[in-house]
Amino acid sequence: MTIQNTASKLPNFVMTNNVFYTGGLRLPFASAGGGPACCATRTQAQGPEAVLRECFSTYKFERNLIIGDNHGRWPAGTITASSPQDAGIRDYKDGIGKDARLCRAKGPGCGKKSPGAGADEGRDLGADIDAIDAALAGVE
Repeated sequence: MTIQNTASKLPNFVMTNNVFYTGGLRLPFASAGGGPACCATRTQAQGPEAVLRECFSTYKFERNLIIGDNHGRWPAGTITASSPQDAGIRDYKDGIGKDARLCRAKGPGCGKKSPGAGADEGRDLGADIDAIDAALAGVE
């Protein structure tokens, strides 16, 4: 995620109930430009929580499963995993997941239970794959 804001802090940023990969060496929250006046430029080396505090007057960042390098401190309520396998992504092999559901237990296609399984009041973090499949049923 890149941020380019040189004005006052932005209000009402919400990022909840997601699963995302931070992408290796890139910082997960970074400046998109604007030089030292950009809020993210000033704080990106301190980690995601510092960028959120510096760039947003109010924000809600919780119940997210972040996969990849730690890159510093995340807000409380964030679940981290070092790899897709550690995150319990079903049928993940060679950078591809045949089934985007999180593993609820170790078994076929699942090396381990995902820390994001059931983490949102009993629901898995991320997209509701069953609801998406139902909505797309019969669509060509």
